[in-house]
Parts: sequence; C-alpha cells; structure tokens
Amino acid sequence: MAQTHLKPELQLAPTYQQKPIRIGPALDTTGWKFTSRPVVEAIDDKSGEIRFKILIDKEGVIESVLAVSSTVSAKQEALCRQALLKCHFERVGTKPGGTTGYYTFRISVR
Repeated sequence: MAQTHLKPELQLAPTYQQKPIRIGPALDTTGWKFTSRPVVEAIDDKSGEIRFKILIDKEGVIESVLAVSSTVSAKQEALCRQALLKCHFERVGTKPGGTTGYYTFRISVR
C-alpha cells in the first residue's frame, strides 16, 4: 500500500495565540542562502502575496529592498520589508561579489 504524504500547507497547523500565517519558501537567488530567515506576523485579516527585489552585497548584507508586486496592505508590506532588511546571507557559490534576487512572502490568514 502506498504511503500518503500531505503537502506542508495541508498539514495541521500548530495553535497560535496570534493570527497564524504561512510564509512559503520563496527565495529566488543563486549562490546565496539565508543565515536568518525573515519572520513576520499577519497584522490584518487579508491573505496575499508580496514579491521583493533584493540587492545583496558581497558580505551578505541586504543593501536594498524594492517591492515589485503586492496584494497585501501597505502596513503588511512595510512589516515584510523591515523583516527582510534584518536578514543576512551566506555565500554558497563561488561567484565573487554580491547579487540581485527576489523574495516572495505568501501570507495565508486562517
């Protein structure tokens, strides 16, 4: 009999005191990985998605964050931007210098 595996978004969510959210894995850059991931909470009752273009310097520090698309409130967007600016990256590739990539927050309010 084949085993059934639920996708992460279909598994039971833990109990939260604050509004639960799901942020999908959405880092789109080559040669770098997070040393710390952005953590945000939902501040309104709207699910949505926001995609940022990020510029990472050669040390792994984010130099700029630009929203390129959004379906969330301006306050939620600002919170996501602040969380991204606190993150740092570690080089996993061999290409010298910084990079430009994208990060997408997918927020599901349940």
